[in-house]
Amino acid sequence: MHGKVTRYNRGLIQRAPENLGVINKVSSYFEGELHGPQQTFGDNGRVRTETIYDHGNPVSARQFPMFDHPEPTASLRLIADERHYDLWGEEMVDEFPVPQNLAEVTQQIIIPSSIEELHRMNCSGEYREHESNHWNNFQASISYSLRIDPSGQVNNIKLTTTSYHLDHVTDSFIDALNRLSFKPAVKLGVPVNSKAIAVISIQFTESETSSPSKDIFAWLRNLFRR
Repeated sequence: MHGKVTRYNRGLIQRAPENLGVINKVSSYFEGELHGPQQTFGDNGRVRTETIYDHGNPVSARQFPMFDHPEPTASLRLIADERHYDLWGEEMVDEFPVPQNLAEVTQQIIIPSSIEELHRMNCSGEYREHESNHWNNFQASISYSLRIDPSGQVNNIKLTTTSYHLDHVTDSFIDALNRLSFKPAVKLGVPVNSKAIAVISIQFTESETSSPSKDIFAWLRNLFRR
């Protein structure tokens, strides 16, 4: 769902941002003034706030939780491209290494017990919404430099950066990264040694049992039926 949406209803202009895939605010206007509901959305697509306006004046406001059933989730991103090879001073190749089992390896990443404990503390209400350890704000990441041989196998892993919450478990992700397999880099038609950066990020997301991103589109459908 893309493009700018403008709806006129008896003089009411209802607008949504141009890219509805990353929508963060929807507002209603009447004769150039905010009038009716204005909602903001979190990065996960959930409604975060709703303010009702009457001819430019806010008359009520509500806040909503970012998650119904948050859980810590790991993601894995691999970086190997021309721009980064140039930045790293790496020998340029004609074809960059491409991971063949990224989704499988991502599922094998184990959430550290310290993050599980932080989750339990959030469930018990020990962190307030503005605090960095609150599940609305929490994010930890760690990155490694991978050397990949001409067969597409990882033969060397070195830690490059880590955030505070993961600096005591830097070795715990090595086994999963060693299971990565690549379509090897190619130069002049021959597979060659290459490099990639692996970035593991851990943050809280909505449990797969719920579908928060649908909230935006359900709200838009209801809004545009008015």
